[in-house]
Amino acid sequence: MQFGRAFYASLAKPRFISVISSFKDPSRALTSTINRATTVGQLLQVLHKQGTYFNPIHITAFLVRLTKLSSGTTRWHDKLEPLTKQVLHQAPFFDSRAFSITLWALARLKHTPSEEFLAVMAKESAGKLASFNAQELSNTLWAYATIRYNPGHAFFITMQKECQNKLPSFYLQSLSTMVWAYARLRQNPGKPLLAAVSKELVEKLTSFNSKSLSNTLWAYARLRHNPGEAFFAAITKESNVKLVNFNAQDFSNTLWAYATLKHDPGETFLASLGKQSKEKLSSFSAQDLSNTMWAYATLEHSPGEVLLTAIMKQSADKLASFTDQGLSNTLWAYAKLEYNPGEAFLLAIVQDSMGKLASFSGQSLSNSLWAHAKLGHNPGETFFMAMEGACQDKLSSFNAQDLSNILWAYARLQHPPSEAFLADLVLESEDKLPAFKAQDLSNSLWAYATLGHHPGKVFLAAVVEESQQKLISFRAQELSIALWACAKIGYAPVEEFLVAVGDVSPQKLASFSSQNLSNTLWALAEFGHVPRNTFLVAITIESHERLSSFNTRELSITLCAYATMCITLVKDSLRVRSRRAKPK
Repeated sequence: MQFGRAFYASLAKPRFISVISSFKDPSRALTSTINRATTVGQLLQVLHKQGTYFNPIHITAFLVRLTKLSSGTTRWHDKLEPLTKQVLHQAPFFDSRAFSITLWALARLKHTPSEEFLAVMAKESAGKLASFNAQELSNTLWAYATIRYNPGHAFFITMQKECQNKLPSFYLQSLSTMVWAYARLRQNPGKPLLAAVSKELVEKLTSFNSKSLSNTLWAYARLRHNPGEAFFAAITKESNVKLVNFNAQDFSNTLWAYATLKHDPGETFLASLGKQSKEKLSSFSAQDLSNTMWAYATLEHSPGEVLLTAIMKQSADKLASFTDQGLSNTLWAYAKLEYNPGEAFLLAIVQDSMGKLASFSGQSLSNSLWAHAKLGHNPGETFFMAMEGACQDKLSSFNAQDLSNILWAYARLQHPPSEAFLADLVLESEDKLPAFKAQDLSNSLWAYATLGHHPGKVFLAAVVEESQQKLISFRAQELSIALWACAKIGYAPVEEFLVAVGDVSPQKLASFSSQNLSNTLWALAEFGHVPRNTFLVAITIESHERLSSFNTRELSITLCAYATMCITLVKDSLRVRSRRAKPK
């Protein structure tokens, strides 16, 4: 977080009136000695010799001077212990400025004090937050966020109230800092405050630099707060102007934020961002690369083969630095964008994943296997064995989509897992069926049918019952697949379900492919179910109109289905013959 000359100048001004009044001897000579130090060494000597005499004025003067003299090295951090001990003694006498500057300086110096120190500072400052001005509130939040210390629920309740009350007094940079700090600490200050901040910022974003733009957008995404269309329009416009100044993390955070908030910034912006980021890909960290890929896939925007290939090459060079989630997200993104990064890269991911599978979450395991299947890549027997073991260990953490995707992937890759694992998947899925979406139900049935595994009548009955409740949300292909799978497994759903399918299908028939049409008729024939006339006429007309798109197998299946259902096709009509007249 950057602070200008005016801020540093303000720190040098003798404005500690409330603190000075608490002391009969403000020890101005000691303050002068501190301010005359020209090196860190000289400053530390003052601390060593006279640190026990430091009052709040001396403490803040020392820290401000240290931030100016420090060159970024941390070799002297262990020599600050006398100072932190003195702060603990003097904390009850601190005013708002002393608290704010002490915390800000320690964070600025990248010095993390002890837990005891931070707890005392949080406790002592919480009762005085009402006296903090806007800048002090912002700096305090920034310091805790930078140190990554959570000062506790009670502190945040009071802090939120004070920020809300003093919002009109916040400088533009302080508003951005406040939101970023809350996000970094994963503390949501509530919709009213966040909405007020975004409203305040929307007209003033032109004065933000690239880092402030990306940090602000990232913060709203981290807090899962939608700042509104006006804010999105303003920040997208301003970011587009300043893309040339973005660094790797700015690019990655911006994309990640849009994807997380499910806001499409538009093709023009994404194209510009892709062009500018390509020039700086070599400086992207492993996390930047994986977040970028995940964002493009989530936004359903392909940045083009050139950029995807460039990202792949950078990722290959830094693969050892990828986290388990980074590996999974990158692989998932390439599959989602339907871009095959090549056998060498996929094998490298497999090899790197093998040593990290135990730390994969259930979703990461599911996404990884799904991606390999989607890309048509067989990861090898060793990987399959390791994957099955890892999935067994995390099975209870799998959600409905994870379970469905795992099954679908094994079936798509034509690699049946062990019977024991399939049995466990059935049990886990049965408990979570109410959370299955139409696609999850359809894919699960397809997978069991393709793997040649009968999951049991009780489970299939439960799937059919769940599917009937969600029939309206089934797409054309999902309806056809569900029927085909049941028939392939040798399980006939109850008549009530088949009638319900016939009732919802006519309005979806236009979306059926020729394969969907023939498979649906075949399945109904296998069940020995003759649909109601309305559905039968509708599917016959639809099939007739698209007859030229049927292949030989689909034509054969369709004709056999009609014959099995004892239906005679005559011009402009259908005739259902007696079941006893069914041809052999």
